[in-house]
Formats: sequence, structure tokens, C-alpha cells
Amino acid sequence: MHDTIEDCNVSLEDIKNIPMIDNHTPEIVYAVTNEEGKNRHERGLKTYPKIRETTKAITVKLSDRIANIEQCVSFCHVGRRPQRLFSMYEKDWPDFQGGLRQRCRGESFVEAAMWSHLDGLFASGIQARERYNDESETGKISI
Repeated sequence: MHDTIEDCNVSLEDIKNIPMIDNHTPEIVYAVTNEEGKNRHERGLKTYPKIRETTKAITVKLSDRIANIEQCVSFCHVGRRPQRLFSMYEKDWPDFQGGLRQRCRGESFVEAAMWSHLDGLFASGIQARERYNDESETGKISI
């Protein structure tokens, strides 16, 4: 449900009125819903405080980002050029870390493991892009 408000014609009130939804789910969904802004940077600056202040919202946001980066990196490893999405997430990485990681340090073993996994995914994606660029220059692209 983390993208329901952004991607569907659904309001926070609609989510609150779903039978059998616990009291915390709408709060988490709202917290991870991007605020309005002219670009990703501005939206992040407005959204990350909501995420930091909401229990379990960081875990949901990290899970979403991990899934997105894993998708990008998996394409990199089969020899295809890294998707534009990876470049977008890479550019967004300083804001994402700066906006959310400070609260997570030492907070829980699970969040620490998630951050570590995300760090590794970025390193893997960057290596795959560099390998692709090297292969492009030599004409030996393996697809």
C-alpha cells in the first residue's frame, strides 16, 4: 500500500476506512507518500521528516528502495546498460541517506542490515555500469 495515495485515486481517508486495516498502516502510508515539490530533491526534503517521525515508515521506505535498486541492478548484471532509474536513485542517494539514515544509526539490527544491503546494491550497480562502459569502448558488449 506504500504507493497507493501517489499512484491511485485513493485518499488517506479511503485507506483509514478499509475494514481490517490496523491503526498504524494509514499513518505509515501517509508518511511514505511524497509531498508536493518541483523536483525529487524538494519532495524528499518535505517527505523525509514525515518518514523519520513515523514508526516503521523507514523500514517500509528502505524496503521499497531496496526492491527498486535490486530491479535496476539485476538488469545491469545480465549485461544490459543500467536503467535510467539507477542513475536517478544514485543522484538521489545523498538526499535519501541524509534525510533518513541519521535516525537509523544504531536504531535496529534490521534497519542496519537494510542500509548495508542498499550500500552493496549501489556499489554493485556502479561496478556494472563501469563494466558496461569499458565493454562499450572496446566493442565487446556481452548481452
